[in-house]
Amino acid sequence: MDLLVVGTSNGLVCCVDGSIVFDHTIIIMNPSIRRYIALPKPNNVTLTRLKPRFMEKNSLLGFGFDPKNNDFKVVELVYKAQAYPDPQVGIFSLASNEWRNISHDKALSSLFSIFIHGMGFRREQVCVKGVLHWLVRASYNNRYCRYFMLTFDLLEEIFGKLMLPRDETSKPSFLYGSNDSLVVVYATYSESFRIWVMTECGDADSWNLRYCFDARHYGGISRVLTLKCSGEVVLQRNNGEIVLLDPKKHLVKWVGHERFVSDFVGHHVESLIMINTRKGK
Repeated sequence: MDLLVVGTSNGLVCCVDGSIVFDHTIIIMNPSIRRYIALPKPNNVTLTRLKPRFMEKNSLLGFGFDPKNNDFKVVELVYKAQAYPDPQVGIFSLASNEWRNISHDKALSSLFSIFIHGMGFRREQVCVKGVLHWLVRASYNNRYCRYFMLTFDLLEEIFGKLMLPRDETSKPSFLYGSNDSLVVVYATYSESFRIWVMTECGDADSWNLRYCFDARHYGGISRVLTLKCSGEVVLQRNNGEIVLLDPKKHLVKWVGHERFVSDFVGHHVESLIMINTRKGK
C-alpha cells in the first residue's frame, strides 16, 4: 500500500492510501511507539455515496488536534467534481473512534458554487493553532481563477476563508506551517521563488514577504520543501539533491540526494500517546 501523509500533529501522523480518488483507507499512527489504527469507514450514506467512479468526486482531507476537547480529528470534505452540489463534510474523532456528519454554512456552499479545486494532495493541508488550512482555487466560468485558503476551526467546527498575499509575479504553489506561522510559496516556472509568512495566524493583513531568490543561482531549484526555525530554507534541486539555503548569507549546504514517488516535510515531535490497537513491525 502506497501511503500519502495528510498531516502531523502532537506526535501523531495521519496518512491515506494512494487511491485518494476511490474508496480510500485513512490511517493514524504514532511512529514513536510504532502503533497505528485504520479508521473505520464512514457509516453514513453521505460520504460513501459520493465515491462511485474515477474523477467524479474530489476530496479534501485534514488532520489536527483540538486542544479544548483534547482530541485528534480527521476532517473529510467531499464533493463531486462537475455537478457543483453542496459539499458533504465528515469528522472523525479519535477519542470516540466514530465518524459524524456536520452541517456546513451558506458561506461554504457559495464557495463551491464557483467550483473549488484542491491544489494537489501532497501539501493541501496545514494545521496551525487548531485551524486547518487548504490552499485552493476558485474558477469563475472556467476562465478566471483566484487562489485563497479554505479554513476549518477544529474547536468551533466552522469553515472560513483567508485571503492570500497579493503577489502578481506568480501563483501560489505550496503551503506550509512553520513555528506556528503560515507560509505560502509563490513560484515562477521553478526559476524564482517568493516566500510569504503570515506572522499573525488568521490575520490576512500580516502577510510578510520573507525571502525572494532566483533559483538559477543555486543550481536549479525544483521546489521549496520547508522553512526551518533558524531561517534556513530547505530546497530540492532539479537533480533530486536536498540543500539548505541561508538567504541572508547566500550559503548553500548539501544535505542529501533523494528521489521519492511522494514525500512530505513537516514538524514532528516524539509522543507516547497510545493508539489502539495495531503494532507496526
